[in-house]
Amino acid sequence: MFMKAAYEILGYPTYHWVSMMENPKDLDLWNSTLSRKYDDSKNPDTLAEWDALIGHISAVTDSPINAFAPELIAAYPHAKVVLVERDIASWYKSFEKNVISPFVAPFTRIVLEVEPGFIGKMGRIGGLLMHGQWNSKDFDEWRAKARDGHKTGTQGKATAI
Repeated sequence: MFMKAAYEILGYPTYHWVSMMENPKDLDLWNSTLSRKYDDSKNPDTLAEWDALIGHISAVTDSPINAFAPELIAAYPHAKVVLVERDIASWYKSFEKNVISPFVAPFTRIVLEVEPGFIGKMGRIGGLLMHGQWNSKDFDEWRAKARDGHKTGTQGKATAI
């Protein structure tokens, strides 16, 4: 959230995970986009497709959009890129608190499976990211891979830049 706040102080409307909570219709767009990437191997590949998702904002940060760094760099070749490298222990503490823990609570797991609306759609996005971006079959594997995955993901984004 710090980068979102910083960009917005500078006057750049910013897309972040919480943006989906503010704009629930985006949940369907991201579910479709992530499914295309991880299930169908067909990313949005035109500027018009990306503009439909994020054309109304000036900066992006966090999930789910960080899963598309190479695609976004290709779609917007003149965009400025800020690559944030965080202390891995600090990042993992935040990741565990804000990503893993909310999803693994027993009640949440049940709701994620049966609720077709907002919560269920958020859960599907989390599952697509867990399986696709993090190549993990369950939360235990996601936790085990998180630190190395974060480091590798940051390095991959740096290479794409």
